[in-house]
Amino acid sequence: GDPVLMIHGFASSHYVNWVSPGWFKTLNDAGYRAIAFDNRGHGASSKSYDEADYTPAKMASDAAALLDHLGIERAHVMGYSMGARIAAFLALSDP
Repeated sequence: GDPVLMIHGFASSHYVNWVSPGWFKTLNDAGYRAIAFDNRGHGASSKSYDEADYTPAKMASDAAALLDHLGIERAHVMGYSMGARIAAFLALSDP
C-alpha cells in the first residue's frame, strides 16, 4: 500500500507516539505501509550535544534520507507535535 511516514514529537520516540497507541498497526491493517523512526537525539537514534544538529530543516533532511534509503519517491506524512513541524519542513524541502 501507500507509504505513510510518521514523525514523532519532542522527547518521545516512534514507539511511544506510533506503535504503543496503535497507529502503526491500524495503518498497516488498513493497507498502508507504516514507516516510523526515531528522530536524531530521541529513542534509539544517536545523540549529539551540539544544538545546531537539531534544526527542523536538518531533521526533515533525515526523514527525506530515510525515504530515499527505502526507495520511496512519494509518501503520506503525519507528525505529532515537533514531528508536525518537521513534516512541514519536509513538505517545503521535498514536496
